[in-house]
Amino acid sequence: QMRKLSQWPLMYELIATDFVLILCVYVCTGIMLCAIRHKAKEMELEVKLLQYQLGDEMPNDRKNFEIVARHLQKHTFERFSLALN
Repeated sequence: QMRKLSQWPLMYELIATDFVLILCVYVCTGIMLCAIRHKAKEMELEVKLLQYQLGDEMPNDRKNFEIVARHLQKHTFERFSLALN
């Protein structure tokens, strides 16, 4: 019977630890989602800006599309690697 009594505090401690870990995971996930959403909005604005600079609302011809794609590819990699570091 003494063993059963001594196991209870340990069990509560484990439950509390799990709860804290789960809470941390939720908070970190929330922060990451906010950061990703912010970057996505920033990129969307960049695309619009580039489209205006290229002189058309949507990059219809292939050359304009390639310019936009190249620009985005370069900046996306730089930004996300900076965000992760």
